Amino acid sequence: MLQSKKSVITYQNKLSLRGLKTDKCLLIFDKKLIQYPEALKVIKKFPLRYGVQGGETLKDLKKFPAHVEKILKILHKNNQKDLTIIGFGGGSIGDFSGFFASTFKRGVQLVFIPSTWLSAIDSSHGGKNGLNVAQFKNQIGTFYMAQTIYIARDILKHQPQPMMIDAAGELFKIALIEGGKLWRQFQKLQYSNEKQLWDILPLAIRAKYQIVQEDPTESNGYRQILNLGHTLGHVIEARLGVSHGAAVGQGLVFATEWAYKMGFLGSNQYQMISRNLFYKHFYLSLRSSLADLDRKKIETSLMMDKKKSQKNDLYFIFPVRPGLCIRHNVKIKNILQATDALKKKNYL
Repeated sequence: MLQSKKSVITYQNKLSLRGLKTDKCLLIFDKKLIQYPEALKVIKKFPLRYGVQGGETLKDLKKFPAHVEKILKILHKNNQKDLTIIGFGGGSIGDFSGFFASTFKRGVQLVFIPSTWLSAIDSSHGGKNGLNVAQFKNQIGTFYMAQTIYIARDILKHQPQPMMIDAAGELFKIALIEGGKLWRQFQKLQYSNEKQLWDILPLAIRAKYQIVQEDPTESNGYRQILNLGHTLGHVIEARLGVSHGAAVGQGLVFATEWAYKMGFLGSNQYQMISRNLFYKHFYLSLRSSLADLDRKKIETSLMMDKKKSQKNDLYFIFPVRPGLCIRHNVKIKNILQATDALKKKNYL
């Protein structure tokens, strides 16, 4: 199926799926959404639906064939040529449904309805769909853009405050990459303020697509700038079970501290970034995570990192200032030395 470089985004106060032929769709949804009346109303509109438990276990490659068999039983009496897969849930639902849509019948239509702030801000956009192998994240995946993404305020409003600050990790990342108006608005953001999150969404999403459109399949390296905070973040997420947004926030602090130590980030810029409302929260969380991670676990995970350029080398993203980040080739031993230094409080 021919894929575009950008999804059609609709922002709605109340979710409306006007134009979608629900009898020609398979809804893959997070079962936890059943408890919310607005979400349950949406789920009941689809005669073909498959409920799953959201989370990283859903993305386990070993379990994927069993899911496919169950889905095929649901679809066996239906014309599958014009099928649309709809992923309704958070980031893991998006990864799972996106991977399925991209491989089923060599590709069928894909639609997302993000139910978390994190998926609305980041994971629903850009076309990356990944499954995990053991403790190694997103080792098997595809690039497959959703044709349409419905972002509805009445669906997102149920998110508890911890989920809002979880979203702040990815929001912090894209604001630091983009700089300008997005960075200024982000500095004023209160994570518990649902209206402020809703208002900043379009700016954050637009900033991501500007990068994705230049390098939709990471063929020229430009898109790797979006990996800011993810190198150590993915290790923390996979090894300690920390949520994705919180892990990225911790990884972002690590990248900032290391950039300052390496001289990529000047003192004034470092002070401006570290004074941010969210920095202290992620800083303290990073200290805790590093205390629980031994050197060998970090090294093993880094060796499986997709950004590895050569043996024992990785492309690492360093912030220079809001609006400018650089990709730099580093050795895994250098990352390990930096984490060791953080543990010993040589800097931070």
